[in-house]
Amino acid sequence: MQFSASFGPTTPTRPPSGPPTRQTRAAQDPGTPQGAGLAGATTTAVVLFLAFYCGGYVAGRMTRFTGARQGLAVWLWTVAIGLVGSLVAAISGANITVPGGFSTLPINQDTLTTGGVIAALVALVGAVLGGVAGMRFHRKVDNGAFDTEL
Repeated sequence: MQFSASFGPTTPTRPPSGPPTRQTRAAQDPGTPQGAGLAGATTTAVVLFLAFYCGGYVAGRMTRFTGARQGLAVWLWTVAIGLVGSLVAAISGANITVPGGFSTLPINQDTLTTGGVIAALVALVGAVLGGVAGMRFHRKVDNGAFDTEL
């Protein structure tokens, strides 16, 4: 009880005074939803690339000679699992709708398709490059090109 009571003086009990800030204006009038923009798309692409690079790297380290093929397999497994999930949803007749009160982003289907294709290509390149990097590490270990001195 004493721990939670110590937060009382630090929490604001009245609205902030002074000129409205960006946050208070957004809270008062959220307006219409906007797309993620270039920064959001770039951040998403970088995270997607790094995730598939790491997956390809692990697959490439586990093999000796076919790192690029293992990276491709990482990407293909992802596509296959996504297709199985889509098939299960289609067969089960799942109705995916936006709950009442939430609006959807005003993005047309062409933009979504283009973004999906770009995301798939970024993931593919990341997985293949990661597989090649993992294979190179495995070859260094096989050649004994590592420092044994601690």
